[in-house]
Amino acid sequence: MTTGSRKDPAPPVASAPAPARRGEDTVASLRAELDARDQFLDLAGHQLRTPLTPATMLVHLMQADPGLPEHLHEHVRMLRENIEREAELIDELVDLGRLSRGKLSIVSESGVALDTLLENTVAAVKSDADAKRLRLTTSLTATRTRLAGDATRLGRLLRTVLNNAIVHSVAGAIDITMVDGHDGTAVIAVADQGSGISETDMSELFSPFPPRTGPSRKATSIGAGLAIGAAVARLHGGSLTANSAGVGRGAIFTLTLPARPAVVLPG
Repeated sequence: MTTGSRKDPAPPVASAPAPARRGEDTVASLRAELDARDQFLDLAGHQLRTPLTPATMLVHLMQADPGLPEHLHEHVRMLRENIEREAELIDELVDLGRLSRGKLSIVSESGVALDTLLENTVAAVKSDADAKRLRLTTSLTATRTRLAGDATRLGRLLRTVLNNAIVHSVAGAIDITMVDGHDGTAVIAVADQGSGISETDMSELFSPFPPRTGPSRKATSIGAGLAIGAAVARLHGGSLTANSAGVGRGAIFTLTLPARPAVVLPG
């Protein structure tokens, strides 16, 4: 008879069920694939952007040359606009990768003149509106027009909203207003009489990867401009929203940003 004590066997170590482990592996694999995709978008964007820099410089030199033959002026203008559009698409591609990784950022500077940015953007898209015989009407009555922000990104945001209105309009006017909002904000509204937005499309309007089957608002460029614009607005402490009465009844995009008066009056 054995008198020594006997140790009980160690309890079995619990392990995750095989389906759970497979699920974890799948999630890890998807994350790795998404990281690789985003890194590719970032690298591809920079590589595509590089050859456009000398082309842009050359076009600007051609436009500044007083000896440029008159019959080439329009061709050079079209060349410049297409190079700029290509650069915008590449920037959108790069920003899409940053947005999906939560790394979209702004470079803030003080005293950004929002009204001047808006006026310059309206002037920049006027030729596109004229080509479709659309009228651009402006009413800028805001007294709060200055903010600390990223002028480059805000300019792109405004251009995205205006281009969106032009692309989806076939006739009539595009009304652009800038007024003082509540709680120290400036409010820019862009109202078009175009294709409108269905309820289905509205729910996906600010998605980085919107579906391509919506009947009302088809994607312009790669379709991420509004998502990037909404993120830029949030980074400035503001918002970008959209409203529409339905398909064929136009749309209104509203950008709200914290702002202050251009001149501080003595109190």
